Amino acid sequence: MNSALTGLLPEAVRMVQSDHSAFEVEVAELTSKAVADGVHDGTFDIGLAAHPVDASPQLRVETLARSGLMLVAHEDHPLLHGLPVTREIVASEPFVTLQPGYTLRDLATEYLRPYPLRIAGEALNHDTVRRLVAARLGVTIMPNMTFEIVGKGQGLGAVPLADSDDIIQLSMLHPGDLAAPATRAVSSAIRRVARRRFGSTAAASAHQPLREHSPPRRERPA
Repeated sequence: MNSALTGLLPEAVRMVQSDHSAFEVEVAELTSKAVADGVHDGTFDIGLAAHPVDASPQLRVETLARSGLMLVAHEDHPLLHGLPVTREIVASEPFVTLQPGYTLRDLATEYLRPYPLRIAGEALNHDTVRRLVAARLGVTIMPNMTFEIVGKGQGLGAVPLADSDDIIQLSMLHPGDLAAPATRAVSSAIRRVARRRFGSTAAASAHQPLREHSPPRRERPA
């Protein structure tokens, strides 16, 4: 999820590098499904993904934040200053979103069902979506936590969408064994940043004690 990388990982990585200079952190930006698959097959040690996502039941899922959906439009768009915004109203608007396969696109498609998206523009990242909406090409849908990170201000405004409370959650995925010092340090930093940014509390985890003589590993959170 792009907003996870933008909002959480840079600060979490800085924490780890400041506190544990011997650890190396590698980051990959992928769709939530690809992240879940990568953690399951061992490609990644830790993943951040938007839910609902089809994660393996063998993975541990820790909720970092929950969010409803917002209609995002140019700040003077009439929908931001009128009646409650429903899916029927959104479906009548030209729409800007990410390309198929990205969480933002999936959320919009599912929320508006059975109405089709009236696509006016497609992009590969949230920043381009934001710029196109600010240029009045169309409106978009974002989780509230995403709008707070990448969309707030900058000529944009947002209002909650009806019937979308807690429709999405941002979660950390891992196999359950966080005994390795580097993996534990990264997961702890992510939780701390999530609590500060979103006011959420990550689920408690029953971790094994640190092994004092374990050599540092090259960690690959997604």
